[in-house]
Amino acid sequence: TSFSPESLATATAVKLSRVLYLVPIVTFIAWRQRSTGKAPFPYFILFFIAASALGTFAHLSASILDGVRTLATIGFVFALLSIGVGVQRETLKRVGIRPLALGLILWVVLSLLGYMAAIRTV
Repeated sequence: TSFSPESLATATAVKLSRVLYLVPIVTFIAWRQRSTGKAPFPYFILFFIAASALGTFAHLSASILDGVRTLATIGFVFALLSIGVGVQRETLKRVGIRPLALGLILWVVLSLLGYMAAIRTV
């Protein structure tokens, strides 16, 4: 890559630190948004912590990591599918064109930036 090993290590640490902020933030939001009665605990946080610990401390073989990556991709596809299935035409009419236009613009900009970054590093 065009970056030094030190800068890559720093960037990785910063990225992982930002991701770890999800745990207290989501827990706090769940606590604040609780309705009357017992608020459901966001159990995905426990799975996130377990996966992070496993990835950090366990020395897994390449074949196991490939399987985990495949499962992660499948899970991501199902998550996006679930979001898409939950969107209804009436909801889209109610929110209007602006959120859809913003999503399209962001998709185009990020796609172009990713493409430009990929060309630059090749």
